[in-house]
Amino acid sequence: MLMNWITWKRSNPIHGLQKAIDLLNKTVERIEQEEKFHLEKAAMYFEIAKQYHRANNKRGALSYIKLKVKMEETAQHCRDFQLLLHKELMLTEHRKKKVISDELVKKELICAERVEKKKKLIEALRLEPTHVFICFCSFLIMLTFI
Repeated sequence: MLMNWITWKRSNPIHGLQKAIDLLNKTVERIEQEEKFHLEKAAMYFEIAKQYHRANNKRGALSYIKLKVKMEETAQHCRDFQLLLHKELMLTEHRKKKVISDELVKKELICAERVEKKKKLIEALRLEPTHVFICFCSFLIMLTFI
């Protein structure tokens, strides 16, 4: 990055977008694992609360039910954050596809311009049969004087 800045080279936007997509995918996976962890904890707290309720310990059961609710709320926050990340991921992938298509269009335009230049050059170099005859005659005259 620093070398590109020093040499005035632009970095590849597709590479940067791909790095962002990879980072978003890793973050989504980590959030999914975190959500799974919180849901497992909530299930564990619910089982403990049931055990306390069977043992007629209402205060202990209530405290574990509160912990279960907090874990479920945290899991819900994880799900909400995942939705935002998926939306950002889709936008970034769309942006990457747009950059790729723009580059392809630019390359096609450059190729079309090159073909047009070649056609113009061929047109400029195309000689009429009379011109060819005149050039051939002048060549023969030059050969006779040598």
